[in-house]
Amino acid sequence: MFPALCWLAVLAGTMAGTCGVVLLAWSAVAGRPELRPVGMPIALAGAAALAVGLYFQIDRFRKQALQPSGAAPEAVPVDPAGPAIRIDAGTTSPAASDHPAEQLAVPASVP
Repeated sequence: MFPALCWLAVLAGTMAGTCGVVLLAWSAVAGRPELRPVGMPIALAGAAALAVGLYFQIDRFRKQALQPSGAAPEAVPVDPAGPAIRIDAGTTSPAASDHPAEQLAVPASVP
């Protein structure tokens, strides 16, 4: 099923369900029994459309998760010497690294 149709069913079901529930609430609060026969089928149809749309959305996501993703991701070479950090009098130089964790102050020596 097309993704747009799934989302359309979810959105239409949500809108119809909300409309039906509002009509049922209006019927109960305002004492207007003529709204109940209109609101009940709209609310039920909205709930059914929402359930169908969610079923197909979840099914589509499940199928995507089970598909092989293709080639394995490339391995990133690691520098055996570690990251280049220059320590000057207890602080790191911002010019040595742009990474925030590598710019933290490091005590030069403890007496």
